[in-house]
Parts: sequence; C-alpha cells; structure tokens
Amino acid sequence: MGNIAMKRQGVPPKTVLPARPSAIIFDFDGVILDSAEIKAQAFAEIYSEKGEEWAAFILDYQRKHGGVSRREKFKHFDKTMLGQEPTEERLSFLSQRFTDIVFKKLLSAPFIP
Repeated sequence: MGNIAMKRQGVPPKTVLPARPSAIIFDFDGVILDSAEIKAQAFAEIYSEKGEEWAAFILDYQRKHGGVSRREKFKHFDKTMLGQEPTEERLSFLSQRFTDIVFKKLLSAPFIP
C-alpha cells in the first residue's frame, strides 16, 4: 500500500530512514564469508591423530550440530573418543588451537556471492 492510500485510510506513513545510516551491521559467518566448512575442518584437524574414521565422525557431528558451542563439542569429542571429560585447562587449550586454525584459514575463505 502506497503512502497516499495509507493517508486516505488514516494509516500513518512508514518512517523514512535517514539518507545516510550511521552504521550497517552484517552477520559474519555464512553472510560475509563461507566459514562453516572451515570450522568443521578445524575440529577434524585438532583430533587428526585419532585417524580417518574419527575425522568422519567429527565432520558429521559438526555439520549436524553447528549451533552448539565449541567447548561443548570438545567435551563431547573427548568423552566419546578419549573416554574422559576434558579439564578446564584442556578446554582452554583446545579452544585456543581451534581459534588459531580458523583464523588462519578465514584469511583465504571465499566471500559469499
């Protein structure tokens, strides 16, 4: 419905945005850069010493549980693959390693068209 029709029906016109917004905010992951696969590969790289069968398990889990925090994923992987709960120190170490791997790979990640 146009502004003229809205005025006739007593509907106030829509607020017009300023000509120059002071900021535009975009979500980064999956909007600016395609990072989902980079993150999945980072988890697999961290546990690569466990072998190919575990790499497939990790990649599948990551793709199905993308919204779960990395710390929760590390807890799940350690418990499932190593049979133990990770310590806070190990979680911090794994999280930092994940950050380092992802950051390096994001520098060459493709932009979303």
